[in-house]
Order: sequence, then structure tokens, then C-alpha cells
Amino acid sequence: MLDVDDNNVRMVGIHGMGGIGKTTLAKAVYNQIYTRFDASSFISNVREAAKQSTGLVSLQENLLRDLCGDENVEVSSIDQGIEILRKRIGSLKVLLVVDDIDHETQLDALAVNLDWFCSGSRIIVTTRDKHALGAQSVKLYEPKELDGAQSLELFSWHAFGKKDPEPKFAELSEEVASAGAGLPLALTIFGSLFFDLETGEEWREKLQKLEEDQNKDIHVRLKISFDALDEKEKKVFLDIACFFLEEENIEFPLLMWEDCKFFPKTTIKVLRHKCLININDDTGEFDMHDLIRDMGRKIVQDSRSRLWKDDETLEVLKTKK
Repeated sequence: MLDVDDNNVRMVGIHGMGGIGKTTLAKAVYNQIYTRFDASSFISNVREAAKQSTGLVSLQENLLRDLCGDENVEVSSIDQGIEILRKRIGSLKVLLVVDDIDHETQLDALAVNLDWFCSGSRIIVTTRDKHALGAQSVKLYEPKELDGAQSLELFSWHAFGKKDPEPKFAELSEEVASAGAGLPLALTIFGSLFFDLETGEEWREKLQKLEEDQNKDIHVRLKISFDALDEKEKKVFLDIACFFLEEENIEFPLLMWEDCKFFPKTTIKVLRHKCLININDDTGEFDMHDLIRDMGRKIVQDSRSRLWKDDETLEVLKTKK
């Protein structure tokens, strides 16, 4: 997809849900090929930097330092930074990674036009939101969840420091790896949680806790995409997470959301672009990663905005609370 031997300028977008390994993959590719370019730059955490008043300007300055070697460069505005970049990057074959964008204006500030770049340059962009890639000519790569064997291996490296689990914890390790649902972030965090547990009882207790209450670090990372939604989009997402997964007839919820003025067709497209939901190609049903579902249900549980568990519903009806 990158084909570094090709003389055309290429932009590759790595798109996927939080924790799927977009940044890790981009770093691995960058470290493997950066020596084949005249200059290179890895711009990290763009989404967070863009929240600051001068965040994008600072990133433009970092980019100019990395690619042009100008340690004294000063940029007073985003527009000025764009103009300086346009004039100065065209003479170098560069490798640029723009990591974690959530709006196309961020990409505009750092890599507006592929025509600016010298032949053979490569731009890699990671994002949770396909919309953020804008109208650029982008080759899209979407990482998949790890399979069972890959999940167990990744967990083992972080829990035991080796490829395979300790024999006495082999069966429990498979259960924990399965709870990670193929998400590298979850498996890495789980490994750190289990690495110093010495008995099967401790393992089972920790596993039970994970199954009953989503790990805080995982919840916070996954919730970033939810927090970026508007209020109507949040309501539709939480409805799907609690009530409409594997719903055979999705026309009913669509009609309900239309009556609520939630603009469901547009909203569903937004949720899909942010990797929060999917629609099964074979059945037409709503689908969602298990940990994304658990993130949504935890939000609901904490706010008590919806009731979907039978025991909780019965308790509320009994107590009228």
C-alpha cells in the first residue's frame, strides 16, 4: 500500500476504533522505512494538541524543524504555517506521520495538498473518524481485531514476558485473552494487571472483576469517540448498545429515532465512520465490538439513563426510584 519504491506521492489513512493499534502500527512502519527518505517527522497526539489555542501552530513548528532542520522557526498563525510548509517541503522526499486526528482541519494544517510534496513522499494518517480524512486522495487501511492465538500471545508477553503463558495459568490465560475481544489495548492492559498475580484464586477474582466492570483505562480510551458525538448521536449510540444489537428488524428503532428528530440515517453513518457501530452485511443487524458495547452500557449504568437488565428494571419498579 505504501510502496516506497514508487515515485508518486501517497497518503495512507489508518482508520479504526480506539485501542485497535493504529499508532503502534504507524510507529512500526515509520521506524522500518524512515531511513529511505531525505527527512521524516512523526507528529503525535494531534487531537489533544489541537485542543490548545496554539496547539496546531506548535505542531507546524515541530514539523518544520523535523523536515527542514530549522531550529529557530517561529509560526504566528495556522495560515502562516501552511504557507511556509507549502514553500519549503516540496524539495525533499519526506516521510510524515500525522497521528490521531479527529477533524479534517487538523490535517489541513499539517498536510494540506499532496501536490506540495516531492516525488516519492509518503504521508501516514491515523484516525478514529473516517470523516477527518476529508477529500484527500487516501488509500485506507483498517486494522482488524486479533484472533485467538494472537490475543493469547500478546497477553502472554505482557503477563509473563514470553510468548506462551505459564502452564499452570494456561487455561485462565485463554479466558483473560478472550475477554480482551481481540483489542490490543485491552490485552496489553490485562497483561499488566495479571503479571504479578501468583495463585489461581487471584486470577479468577481479577477476571470476575473485569467481566463485571470495565477496566477504567480501557473505558477512558474508548470513551473518547463517544465524547466527540453530539447529544442526539450519543442517545442513538446508547440505545443501540443497550437495546438493539442483533435486532432483526432495525426499521423499528429507525422510526423511533425519526420521531425523536434524531436524524437516524445521518447519525448511523457518523457512528459507523467513528467505528462505534457496524451493520452486518449478511443480516442487516446492528453490530458492535464487545468492549465498545460495554463502554456504552457502563455510561448508562453510571447515569441510570436507561434500564435494560431485568433485575435492575424490576428493582426500580418495586422501589419507584
